[in-house]
Amino acid sequence: MGLTLKEKMKKGPVFGMACFTGTTCVIENIAQSGLDFIYLDLEHTNYQLDEAFEKQIMAAKLHDIAILVRMADDDEVAIRKVLEWGADGVVIPHCKTAEMARRCVEAAKFYPLEDAAANPMSAQRALDTTTSTGTSTLNSRTVTPW
Repeated sequence: MGLTLKEKMKKGPVFGMACFTGTTCVIENIAQSGLDFIYLDLEHTNYQLDEAFEKQIMAAKLHDIAILVRMADDDEVAIRKVLEWGADGVVIPHCKTAEMARRCVEAAKFYPLEDAAANPMSAQRALDTTTSTGTSTLNSRTVTPW
């Protein structure tokens, strides 16, 4: 496993592609292109937070490419769900206040903030024996402004 998207962003520009098809084979082809991330959009598409959407995230993770998800709104449960499925970060549309931004960042963090034996994780993270999967590790990988 290479650098996380967050680590790549600290080193310089990153490049990605939006995918609007909802087809895992397209996700897999983009993942093999050498880009840094795939951008899935829940606001401007007919994507739903369902098993098909989770499979798109899993297909990307299988090929070691980061996933950013543009949320339909600031729903805290939906934010947490896509991160639990393996997304590397979320984009919150129409974030108009500092309080709204704080709530969204809170929703993107797993608790307790320090490592814990039991924590939310995707199937891919559960099978990853090469890295720690404590909550502080998950939080350090998630792309947020804080």
